[in-house]
Amino acid sequence: MGLLNLEEQLTFYAQYHRHKVNVLIHIVCVPLIFWSSLVWAANTGPLLSYDEDSLWRLTPFVPNLSLLSVLFYINYYILLEPVAGALYAPILLYMAYNATNFAADHSDHNVLAGIVHVFSWIAQFIGHGFAEKRSPALKDNISQALLLAPLFVWLEILFSIGYRSGLQKRVKKQNKFFLKLEIGGLHNNDNLGLRSGK
Repeated sequence: MGLLNLEEQLTFYAQYHRHKVNVLIHIVCVPLIFWSSLVWAANTGPLLSYDEDSLWRLTPFVPNLSLLSVLFYINYYILLEPVAGALYAPILLYMAYNATNFAADHSDHNVLAGIVHVFSWIAQFIGHGFAEKRSPALKDNISQALLLAPLFVWLEILFSIGYRSGLQKRVKKQNKFFLKLEIGGLHNNDNLGLRSGK
């Protein structure tokens, strides 16, 4: 699966997010998980020169792990989907800015971020267990699931207002195909069980 092949990446991720309730839970919780992680990442403090004469002082940002992580995500998303990635960039940058300020303003920021983080993960596992009725994508490919999740929920929002409807249709079509394969595999396993007398 190509890391820069958007359709393949979305098809993989969409296989684990078919139910509308589960998708909605992820649209809310994935950004919260990402933001809370950025709060923790802000603990590093500046990782690049941040002296009084530093160019960083001309920006609202602190070059900590939170910002550097967001810049990595932005670059990856723009490579995957230039328009959606560029539209998402200001939101991600604001999340890094907000997370850094939150960490600076609240002495108990790690605990508060932890509460948000744990609550959001629990909500997602509930969505997978009760709505989706299957394990989350991270069980099969944790690095890919964590890397793609923020873009996936952003594209879900864009798809809902008509963005790249052709791509959305192709992903849904492939998703239905994989679902049929899964159902067929279950039926075959049931038949094998019957034949073996189980």
